[in-house]
Amino acid sequence: MTLRVASAPGPLPTRDAWPVDDAARSEPTPGSDAPSPEPAPEPAPTAPTAAAAPTAESARPSGPVETARGANRSTEGAPAPGASDDVGGGPDVIRLVLPAEPDYGRIARIAASSLALRLGLSFTEIEDLRIAVDETVILLLRPEGDIGDITLEFTVEPHALVIDAVTTAGTAQHWFDVGALSRFDEIVRDTVDEHEVDEAARHVHLVKRF
Repeated sequence: MTLRVASAPGPLPTRDAWPVDDAARSEPTPGSDAPSPEPAPEPAPTAPTAAAAPTAESARPSGPVETARGANRSTEGAPAPGASDDVGGGPDVIRLVLPAEPDYGRIARIAASSLALRLGLSFTEIEDLRIAVDETVILLLRPEGDIGDITLEFTVEPHALVIDAVTTAGTAQHWFDVGALSRFDEIVRDTVDEHEVDEAARHVHLVKRF
């Protein structure tokens, strides 16, 4: 708090102008020619003190103040699974690149299961998705032994998990036979909502809704 005191206009009163106690005031003796003391003049009125200007500290409101960020967090609620925190942001995308070898198929299965668990899928749905991804990797490995990579891209949409897998293995020859494609279709169609195989692009598309 800041206090300001204004100065009074006019000359300051003299020492004789201050009031004297009655007991200390001397009275003239009878027959004395000394003049009687004149009454002390009243002190000059002082100007009213200017009001203290408000400072930044005094202008601050009392009590807790909630910031705009805190207010938004308390009213908006939790975001939907897979939704981005940024306004206008797109879906989450996870890309996994593996060597086209059978030993790396387990990594793809673990990644799919962990992501499905994070999205709140049931254990049955998680197992179905794991089987679909496993069969996708097996299909894209053909022909076995060919050098290349398998890329799996997981896209988390508001109510669906989309998986796109493509391989660079087997470019020198036909990369799967009719029996492999028939087996894939028979197993995967009961585990996901949508599945599609593009033989020319060596691409598998899966959709699991939740």
